[in-house]
Amino acid sequence: MGKIIEIDADFFAQLLKCLSEQKYLHLQPAEIVIERQAAIDQVHHEGIDLLAALQSKRFSEEILQKCQDRITKDIVLIGTVIKSKSSDPKILTEYVFKWGLVRQECEMYCLIGEEVELEEFNLLCERCGFDKDMKEYIRGMMGHVGLGGQLKQEIEVL
Repeated sequence: MGKIIEIDADFFAQLLKCLSEQKYLHLQPAEIVIERQAAIDQVHHEGIDLLAALQSKRFSEEILQKCQDRITKDIVLIGTVIKSKSSDPKILTEYVFKWGLVRQECEMYCLIGEEVELEEFNLLCERCGFDKDMKEYIRGMMGHVGLGGQLKQEIEVL
C-alpha cells in the first residue's frame, strides 16, 4: 500500500457503492445502466481530481523543503551580497527587506508548484524592485527546484 491519503468517509462510501454497482451493472436494464453509469462516472472524476490535488500538494511540499534547505545553505552568501551594497544602515535595511521578499516569492512559487512564467516573473521583479542579484537568485532557485524552465530561456537570450 505505502502512501496514506485522507478522504471524507461519505465520499469513500460512495466510491465503494460505485464499485459494487459497476460489478453488476451489466445485469441491469438499459435505462438503469445509463443512470448508474453517469453517477459512477461523476464519482470517478471527483476521485481523479482529489488524487491530482493530493499529488500536487505532496509535490509542492517536497519542493518547498528543497527551497528552504537551499536558502538556509545560502544565507551567508546572501548576507555577503547585502553587505556589499552599502554601509548606510538605511540602504542595508532596504536590502534585507527585499531579500526577505525574494525568499517569500521563492516559497510561494514552490507552494503553487507550477512552472514560473517569464512574463509573471518580470512583472514581479519590477513591482518589487528586485535588483540583478535578486533576480538571478530567484532564477537559480526555480531551476534548483524544477520550476524554472521558462526562466532559463531568458538567461540564454541575455
